[in-house]
Amino acid sequence: MPDDTLVYSPVATGPLLQVRSTGGQARAVTTLDDKEGERTHRWPAALPGGKVLFTVGTLASPDNYDRATIEAVDLTTGKRQLVLEGASSARYVSTGHLLFTRESTLYAVPFDVDSLTTRGTAVQVLRGVNGDTTTGAAHVAVANNGTLVYAPGSALAAANQLMWVDRQGKAMPIGLPQGLYFDPRLSPDATRVAVVWQSLTAGSGDIWVSDLTRNTFTRLSFSGNAQTPVWSADGRTIYYVVTEPSGRKTTVMRKPADGSREAEPIVALEFRTYLKDVTPDEKTALIDYAVPTTSGGLGELTTLALAENAKPEPLVTGAFSKYGSAWSPDRRWLAYVSDESGRDEVYVREISRGGGRWLVSTNGGEEPHWSADGRTLYYRNESQLMTVAVDTRTTFEARPPVVLFDGVYNLRTDTGVSYAVAPKGDRFLMIRLTQENVASTLTVVTNWFAELRRLTSSAPR
Repeated sequence: MPDDTLVYSPVATGPLLQVRSTGGQARAVTTLDDKEGERTHRWPAALPGGKVLFTVGTLASPDNYDRATIEAVDLTTGKRQLVLEGASSARYVSTGHLLFTRESTLYAVPFDVDSLTTRGTAVQVLRGVNGDTTTGAAHVAVANNGTLVYAPGSALAAANQLMWVDRQGKAMPIGLPQGLYFDPRLSPDATRVAVVWQSLTAGSGDIWVSDLTRNTFTRLSFSGNAQTPVWSADGRTIYYVVTEPSGRKTTVMRKPADGSREAEPIVALEFRTYLKDVTPDEKTALIDYAVPTTSGGLGELTTLALAENAKPEPLVTGAFSKYGSAWSPDRRWLAYVSDESGRDEVYVREISRGGGRWLVSTNGGEEPHWSADGRTLYYRNESQLMTVAVDTRTTFEARPPVVLFDGVYNLRTDTGVSYAVAPKGDRFLMIRLTQENVASTLTVVTNWFAELRRLTSSAPR
């Protein structure tokens, strides 16, 4: 910024902050609007006159930003103004245009920096820009002298895929359709997988089930905004959640895994809820409960009786955000992630009242999963899959973490589920990037402003 300050988004779910480049106390310059279901303010870009463009993501679409909105904020007054809908990663260039992305395509539209309004019709100015639909990132930059740099990618640049990965990190793709995959969960016998799948042009997903022996792929839910499938212990039923577009109500659903009957709503909860596990008797669920705040969201770990009008019962209390909960196979221990140390780390707590608590990770960690025998705890540290040998026969004892292999894809979704551990522990079902999504080259275009003016000169104003 001209006044030697930096504007940034420090976390995935929160407002924009401002701090001087020389350091000091950061202050919030935006506030999440709970009534509008706002989840995040991200990808800030400077405008003349002390104003900043940013992308607004909502609870209704936490993992797809092609339908996000662009707003501008005056850093002096804090006043916000809607600029554009259905876009992400906007930035202003000196030709008088607003650049933004949709579905791997860069668009431009004339923009008045004084009134913060667009004029005329947006036109495509560059196709095949690599990026990440789940975060709204676009791998493109434009310098003030008109030099353009971008990572090429086709319309499949947003796609990921499910893959079997062995303990040495060797991956083998599963033959399923191109698209966006989230929340993979293996059936108890590992012959089927329930997963959230959405096409590359959709903003919400549904639960699909793949029979890994017959190579079939069948849709289980039809409501949209379905997430976090969980199998019953006998493999006959799948539980999942459906969140309203506002993000302020979540319903836990139950449906036969073979789709033979309609889905049955069990209990509705205020705010966003992520289903993590269900007890063998199917009477209680483990959930991550996301309580929105003006500074982001506060994650809580709770149990929930699977009965009408049930309310969440806290498992772990405290002022810090907690998420990614995972019961041990015997339901005696709870692994989870907390930011109480200032960064995300994996902890284990004894479920019984007054039980102890242990730090498992040593240098950051997320997404803990237990082995089927309860003797190993896995977690992800950025791109590394970590393994920890544990002994729970009397109290909890953990050996130092060991890197199993590198190259894990950090999906960075709200639910925090990007892999599943096979029952035998000899391999993992993981979400990985497609080859189309791996940006290996950068393209540099000099004097690109001349091309931009040419492409936009005939657009209706």
